[in-house]
Amino acid sequence: MQKSPIPTSNLRDLFAAHPQVIAAWLFGSAHTGRMRADSDIDIGVFFAVPPTLDEWLSLHADLQDAFAFEDIDLVILNGKSPILRFEAISGQRLYCRSREELATFASLT
Repeated sequence: MQKSPIPTSNLRDLFAAHPQVIAAWLFGSAHTGRMRADSDIDIGVFFAVPPTLDEWLSLHADLQDAFAFEDIDLVILNGKSPILRFEAISGQRLYCRSREELATFASLT
């Protein structure tokens, strides 16, 4: 895949339609503009409560449709290591439902 910007402007409504999503970030090579043919798109999501498998699959499918790209790495940030959480929140924030909950999450990272 050639180096090109990842379209993210249409994602606000997508994440808003998933009520358990508190915040989401684009990170990794898609964020830095260093995607290759074998790259995936890394999306880190902080949920109010960890999602069920059905909720995760629904969000994953919606992101595949939005990006028109199959290889989406949808990372549930709840309970992940501080290093992975920091890497994700250092990327491009795509959505924030609650600044208070986001601040609490970030302070633990």
